[in-house]
Amino acid sequence: DIVSDNSLFNVIQNFDRLDLTLLKRSMSRHSSGLYVLPRPLALEDAAKIDPEVLKRLLVMLRAAFPSLVIDSSKGLQSSDFVAFEMADVILMVVSLDLTCLRNTARLLDLFRQFEGMAERVKLVVNRSGNCDAEISIKKAEETLKMPVSWQVPLAPKQFQTARVRGVPL
Repeated sequence: DIVSDNSLFNVIQNFDRLDLTLLKRSMSRHSSGLYVLPRPLALEDAAKIDPEVLKRLLVMLRAAFPSLVIDSSKGLQSSDFVAFEMADVILMVVSLDLTCLRNTARLLDLFRQFEGMAERVKLVVNRSGNCDAEISIKKAEETLKMPVSWQVPLAPKQFQTARVRGVPL
């Protein structure tokens, strides 16, 4: 294999030698049938990803798979914006606390500067039903000027069990 650590960075570093078969071999396959291409092992490698090569890789992945899920960084690197630009839907996961909603509002303001990007955002409230939540869903929707599309319930015991076992709920 040309990709020793099966990370996005190494796949991109070797992109010119890559075909669809080798790409799939470079990815980890979960028992559910999902393929995973993990983030770079070293944080500094994420900043070295060439946005143009990433675009070409995403085009190749789109041809190979019916759906792609990309977990972007929290630091908003150029690679994240490549993914946002190419996405059909951007799921923005939020917590109902002041800091998260303030940062989400700032990110949405940035997205509104790019034609059509904000319209592809769907809000997902994480840990919904948490009695300690600082802000209601209604207030979050008013603040962010968009509806909440989905809610992931607060279920720490079930989620922890699923996480430890590595299986979906």
